[in-house]
Amino acid sequence: MHGEYGKSVPQKIALALSHVATVVLAGYFLFRQEAEGDFLRRVLLFSCALIYFLRLSVTLFYLMRRRMRWSEALSVAGAFFIFSVGISYAGRNTRVPVGGWDWIAALFYLFGSFLNTGSELQRHWWKMRAENKGKLYTEGLFSWARHINYFGDTVLLAGWVILSRQGWAGLIPLLVAAGFVFFHIPVLTRYLQNKYKGEFEAYALRTKKFIPFFY
Repeated sequence: MHGEYGKSVPQKIALALSHVATVVLAGYFLFRQEAEGDFLRRVLLFSCALIYFLRLSVTLFYLMRRRMRWSEALSVAGAFFIFSVGISYAGRNTRVPVGGWDWIAALFYLFGSFLNTGSELQRHWWKMRAENKGKLYTEGLFSWARHINYFGDTVLLAGWVILSRQGWAGLIPLLVAAGFVFFHIPVLTRYLQNKYKGEFEAYALRTKKFIPFFY
């Protein structure tokens, strides 16, 4: 929870193990003998699952300093399962050869990953400096939007889904974006308002909430 600090070692270990199992299961669906989709597409989809796993591991064991409750660990494990296994299963039999739109989708995935993890790393390194203790971070990628990390997750999921070439999978980034806008962002906004008060108010006035230059 925001503002609560702790190592949460059991939760992190359990979550990491669930991540490994999820990547293995995604690989099973993509590369088992029954899969009939374009091989390069399946490789790209598996690469997305693997990169997401690596990013989550960096967040879990390097960036995260706050306490993680079991409810949060279970929800993150469930979300990663839906993303990795759901999209991999959806795209395992897509026979359309990888083309221009797919490479654009791959760039979306990489750009979204950069926005999410890159912004978190920038904030972490800034917070590690003693002179910034107790201050609100508003620089780097977070000067583009107050929740640029959430926007990055939405962008990368959109690219990942496009790679599957399955229209129904488009519900995944839409639902994730709705969760950010209607649940996670309001909760975090209340926390930041209480902790940083006027500093956050000034930041909110000059910086978009979720989508840079738009919302």
